Amino acid sequence: GRRVPAPALTLVPLVGKAPISLSDYRGKVVVLNFWASWCVPCRDESPLLQRWHERIRSEGGTVVGVNVLDVRSDARAFVDEYGLTYPMLRDGSSESSDAFGVVGYPETFVIDRRGRIAAATRGPVALLSTAGASIVTWASIASVDRSVLASTRSGAPRRFVHAWRPQWHECATSAASGRSPA
Repeated sequence: GRRVPAPALTLVPLVGKAPISLSDYRGKVVVLNFWASWCVPCRDESPLLQRWHERIRSEGGTVVGVNVLDVRSDARAFVDEYGLTYPMLRDGSSESSDAFGVVGYPETFVIDRRGRIAAATRGPVALLSTAGASIVTWASIASVDRSVLASTRSGAPRRFVHAWRPQWHECATSAASGRSPA
């Protein structure tokens, strides 16, 4: 099937000031994870994402976290608590998550070396894997169903659906309904 280009994304890092673009990672496989510090499933999946980052970086890949609509100090505390070493970007306005069609947290996208979306999932990736599973296995489970992609004005995909549908968790439901998390 035909893969769709990932939406353009340029954000400031959680720590630092120089903006970073998704296009800066062209030539690498990127596991792009949208998260928030108040999201319990985000906490649950963080150790797995860190393990994936450690495994795929030697093969030209990386995990990139995008912290959305969060208090910067809470997000930094989250990164420190879980010892996350992969790049972390900050989206204070949710523009990037809107471009990707994110409706709840966490949501994760696999971007191929050419900047195209290879896979996507709504909900925690931790449900898809055991401690020893590889990103390749996860990506094959969460392949994008192109027949249900809706387009935004820019042509970027708005909605991703795949064969494996995770149970919605309370933070995803809260974010989708516009309610603030507890």
